[in-house]
Amino acid sequence: MNRIEFKNFAIEVILEVLKIANAQIDEYSNIGDISATEIIQKDVIDKYEKIYLGIIGLDFSELEDEKFYFIETTIEEILKNNNLSSNFIKSQQEKRENLKGNSGAEVVKNLFDYELSKLLNAQQILIDKINIILDQETILENELKDTIQEEAQFDIIYKLQPVREEYRVLEAQLLKLDSTIKTLRKKINFKWNYEIYGTISKDELLKVYKNSFKMGE
Repeated sequence: MNRIEFKNFAIEVILEVLKIANAQIDEYSNIGDISATEIIQKDVIDKYEKIYLGIIGLDFSELEDEKFYFIETTIEEILKNNNLSSNFIKSQQEKRENLKGNSGAEVVKNLFDYELSKLLNAQQILIDKINIILDQETILENELKDTIQEEAQFDIIYKLQPVREEYRVLEAQLLKLDSTIKTLRKKINFKWNYEIYGTISKDELLKVYKNSFKMGE
């Protein structure tokens, strides 16, 4: 195979490893084995994610022979270490090509985009609420500065407490939401999180999810 063909082959190899690791994480998460999920994330997902991003960003036609040979050797080792055959990877490539536009990858990508849209909307609602609370706090603080009588000051301080408490609650919610948005954006930008489903059809993916929901009932 030429260099462009090999690049596509290498990408499929890495996607297969990531797909297996991702399924293992789901499996261990379902039984609450946090330690196992952390190990797989660190030793497999993080490692192969970097390799995947490195490969898709390379122009293989411009690679020096020495570097190309290194990548070729690395891919061969990955195949061997993960008990994957070249014929199997080629069959996955063929499936991916035949399912373009009708694969699970498109479904998952659309779900990610939809979820991101919902999260961004929720984020804006929270920001609006926080701004209202901050305005209330500013008004009360200004009143406190302008108030001389001690009794009136205590009254304002009493009003400030629930306002500040609400701000702390909303701020915590926003930080959590920001983290979720960041994680989802990373999945969309890094691509592999949905591309791993490019070798199964939309219908197959739907069946898997239906069966998963039934098992969880």
